[in-house]
Amino acid sequence: MRHDWITDRLEALDRTKSGLANVLGVDPARVSEIIAGRRNVKVTEIPALARYLEMDAGKVLLALTGESQPAGQTVGGFITLSVTGVVQAGHWAEATELPPDEWESVAVPRPDSHATHFGLRVRGSSMNLEYPEGTILVCVPFLHYAYPIDSGDHVIVHRRDATGLVEATVKELRRDGQGRWWLWPKSDDPEHQSPIALPRTPDDAEDHAGNDDIQVVAVVVADYRPRRPAGAGGSAGAAGPG
Repeated sequence: MRHDWITDRLEALDRTKSGLANVLGVDPARVSEIIAGRRNVKVTEIPALARYLEMDAGKVLLALTGESQPAGQTVGGFITLSVTGVVQAGHWAEATELPPDEWESVAVPRPDSHATHFGLRVRGSSMNLEYPEGTILVCVPFLHYAYPIDSGDHVIVHRRDATGLVEATVKELRRDGQGRWWLWPKSDDPEHQSPIALPRTPDDAEDHAGNDDIQVVAVVVADYRPRRPAGAGGSAGAAGPG
């Protein structure tokens, strides 16, 4: 299927195919092939394509597939993920949810059969062996998660401090030989090598986190690492869905 709308959008923005090729990190001939329908746009290229064309990533995905479906639902094996905030992979930090008009839309492969997903962008280094800073985590709210959480799962955890401030972090859940649950970092940073003990084992189906002070609020089911656009400075990060 041809994508002449890309040419129209480039002309409307007074931008070039070579500029688009630069941000995609491909030869200019590949852009002509995409427009002619002879080359598919890779999932990892959609965010950069959307930024360059100044379009919502979900709308770009719909245009590429030629389908029409509400944002947040599946299109051709993909979902439009709303990145609603950031989560600190390190010390506990205040839970941050962005206002809806600042949410970022990212088209990613559908990770599983769950109906509800949201995205969080990683900050910090305590999980950098798994999630480099900037990684987008694809999360399912705990109350919507279809399976019992288990050792090895990666979870988003909230903690309420004495002042009522809600803090958040992402960690790997592990169960020791005595049946106690721990939140483990996965990092090469010497500052992030110590686990956090959960108050009690998650045997209660309604509260796997232990108590009201520390709660598992979501389970990470996939991750997405956007490629740094060419020319943006710094080294390019790994790109691809997790």
